[in-house]
Amino acid sequence: MLLCQEGDETIEVRRQIMLDHKREVEQKILQMKLYLDKINKKLHYYDHFVVGQDIDCCNPKYKTRAK
Repeated sequence: MLLCQEGDETIEVRRQIMLDHKREVEQKILQMKLYLDKINKKLHYYDHFVVGQDIDCCNPKYKTRAK
């Protein structure tokens, strides 16, 4: 806010601050998309397990019997 009050001579500094912030936000979005992808894959696995009544290959109890 203070830079804005200093006028047009701070435009490049303010622009750089926004570019840096944009990169940080884009990185966070990318990480969140990776988390969401993992969640969707797990949900797909669970949906398949529930519908097909397959053995839960993630459960150590069934490791020797897993497909």
